[in-house]
Amino acid sequence: MIRAGTTTARTAAAVEPASRPGEVRMQLFERGSPWIIERPAGTAVSVCRCGHTGNPPYCDGSHADHPGCSPALLRVVDDGQLWLCGCGRSAKLPLCDGSHRRPKPAGDGG
Repeated sequence: MIRAGTTTARTAAAVEPASRPGEVRMQLFERGSPWIIERPAGTAVSVCRCGHTGNPPYCDGSHADHPGCSPALLRVVDDGQLWLCGCGRSAKLPLCDGSHRRPKPAGDGG
């Protein structure tokens, strides 16, 4: 189940780095609030970063048509919830750090 909400990024652990040089991040930031994925603790989740998935925020393999893109592989740890950034301003992408609660800086489109 996915639902919108607010929390901190302490609920997930990255299985691989959050980004690589030149890699396109997921373009699911228009949401303005986190994507919350509820899974049992220990579950690995593949999250879209190419922006072309038909099943956001999950990877559906669409990155195969977009060289240089790959999914973020994350593992649910704490309470079985994985909180993903939906505003694009998190310092812990792809995880939510609560940045959506702060006013946008002048000139920031995200």
